[in-house]
Amino acid sequence: MRKLVFFLFLLANAGLCQELELISMIELPGNYARGIDVQDGFAYLSCEQSYADNDTILMIFDVSDIYTPVLVSTSDTTENNYGQDIVVVEDYAYVADNYSGIQIFNVSSPTEPRPITIVPMSIGLHTIFIDGDLLYTAKCGAGGLYIIDIVDPENPIILSHPDDYEYGDIESIYVEFPYAHFVTLFGSFTVVNIADPYNPLIVGSLFGWPTRFFDVIVDGDYAYTSHDYSVLEIFDISDPTEPTSITEFSNNWLSSRLFKHNQYLFVAGSNHLTVFDVSDPSNPVVAAQSEGINHVDVEVIDGIVYTCGTQYFAIYSFTTTGINENDQPMPSRIELLSNYPNPFNANTTITFRLNEKGFANLSMYDLRGDKIRTLLDEFIQAGNHDIYFNAAGLASGVYYYKLQAGDYTESKSMVLLK
Repeated sequence: MRKLVFFLFLLANAGLCQELELISMIELPGNYARGIDVQDGFAYLSCEQSYADNDTILMIFDVSDIYTPVLVSTSDTTENNYGQDIVVVEDYAYVADNYSGIQIFNVSSPTEPRPITIVPMSIGLHTIFIDGDLLYTAKCGAGGLYIIDIVDPENPIILSHPDDYEYGDIESIYVEFPYAHFVTLFGSFTVVNIADPYNPLIVGSLFGWPTRFFDVIVDGDYAYTSHDYSVLEIFDISDPTEPTSITEFSNNWLSSRLFKHNQYLFVAGSNHLTVFDVSDPSNPVVAAQSEGINHVDVEVIDGIVYTCGTQYFAIYSFTTTGINENDQPMPSRIELLSNYPNPFNANTTITFRLNEKGFANLSMYDLRGDKIRTLLDEFIQAGNHDIYFNAAGLASGVYYYKLQAGDYTESKSMVLLK
């Protein structure tokens, strides 16, 4: 069955319609998938040993056809594998194994993954973040940060040691150099300066949350977190020495990992997958939600949403469409229209038409031709689309916006007057 479930949500006063559609789902008997990374047409899942007698830690699916993903390989390395987070970079997959440490696989041939080494650590490894040639991880329960040189993935070198500096039971790490951002099992959010990988230094912390944090991701001046008290809590980190909680969204949903794609934040959770519009971080709005599957991790590429969880691997499409209150006929061609109003002071609307569904990119450029904003970059349905643009942070002047859809490319100008 190609179309399994369909959910439709409207954003009040925004003129937008979000569609989150489950298009394929595969059961994973005997496996509990805890992490997912998608690269070059393959989905890599890290797994923990379930109640079944199964030591699989890595599963790889061919997702070149998102409607019919195919399992092409599995791998196990030790007994009692307990795979958590996973990151794939070029020909290597890095898996955080809660029991053994960082397991590294050569996946240059996804159909024949080859385990090459393990960076041994004690129990409690939940998270991985890779930035350039450095891998960041930490032990939940032992409370230590590891920074590992992976210039040669087959011979990783530990640069930092957790006995030298401890931050609590770290659940998740996100690096936006020169800072690493941590959330912990016992309710703290911490910012660490990692400019010197041999001597990380805490620069800001918040403590005292009566909760367990699950994940953190950072985009610009904001850190987005999930925990078991609120589905979503957002921190202002414009001053790293004084992170400040600015909003939280509370409900009965138990949340896990996060992924940010353009203005949308995807939250994997128990029995739900929730999409927030965080274009205004102080006022996140639920844009779409599915129910019925336990999601643990999520990744979004070109409007396609990949999730994994309790014995399931699922793929969704997520599309954003301007609401057309009039029942207009389907466009006969692709067309980019002039924004309105133009000139404009703060807000304007860009309209375009697609005669068939597919991937579309709408970006803004300055007079020098430098890209300054990506307004849309995803798989969307055919029809008339309105993109509502706020020019906060931009100076007065002339800007260009360009639509790319299939073989079609067109640019138009807009004038911002403040």
